[in-house]
Amino acid sequence: EEFVGARLFVPAFDSFTVLQEGVTEPFSLPIQPLAEFQAPHAAQSAKRTHVQGVVSLRWPSGKVFIQEKGHGLEIEVIQARKFNDPEGSYHPGASSVAFEVGDRIDAVGYPANRKSKPVLEEADVRVIAPAVGIRADPLQPSLALDAREGARLVEVQASFIEQIPPDDESGPSVRRYLCEADNRRFEARLTGAQPLKTTLLPGSRLKVTGVIEVRPNPTSPMGGFLLWMRSPADLENLGAPPIWKTREMMRILVVVGLTASVGVGWIALLRRQVSQRTAQ
Repeated sequence: EEFVGARLFVPAFDSFTVLQEGVTEPFSLPIQPLAEFQAPHAAQSAKRTHVQGVVSLRWPSGKVFIQEKGHGLEIEVIQARKFNDPEGSYHPGASSVAFEVGDRIDAVGYPANRKSKPVLEEADVRVIAPAVGIRADPLQPSLALDAREGARLVEVQASFIEQIPPDDESGPSVRRYLCEADNRRFEARLTGAQPLKTTLLPGSRLKVTGVIEVRPNPTSPMGGFLLWMRSPADLENLGAPPIWKTREMMRILVVVGLTASVGVGWIALLRRQVSQRTAQ
């Protein structure tokens, strides 16, 4: 079993003894490049870490990704909340900060390891530059993927297979689209009630843009991945599937094939009967 954490319950605030003063200005901490960001081992205590990056995705559920110089990171923004202790003292929590995709932000939080990937938890954030354009990197699904390549904005051309129902992990508000690129299947996820700007047919050619999450796949040495999309615009329809690949055409071909087979068999039977009568 893996040790993931612990809780310690204390009777009152005077049970705490300050051994070392914390940082009063967390954004004054040295900036750690995303390329060097690592989660602590289980035996190590997490220290507040300061990172910077451009917001590549922000979902209403709180899922946030930033990226910088080809590297990305998922951050968990501290939620605005207020604490009350049993003695009646009132302790205000962090105030919420408004930011959007494309903003350049500071984030200070605690490195952690979640599902074999590094994240920054309980992060305080501030906007240091307004929204700028962020370009997606082309993804080559035929190449093996490493977990360190995740959490960055990518785009890939793929074929649509089907829409699959939400599960316990994704939640009921998430739409899941199964796609395939270079004979490699992956899932693209989208949240929100906004409808797609296009109609998807099985086999439709798509350009999918989203933040990539690399996931282990025991059935494939190449590894698996999924894409977190920002909006319906991230699912662009490049064209309907070739007519011979549509389900309707497959049904027609099956019917035509069966009809032809029955016709050929009927003709063969008639010829056999004619031959037998001629022989008599």
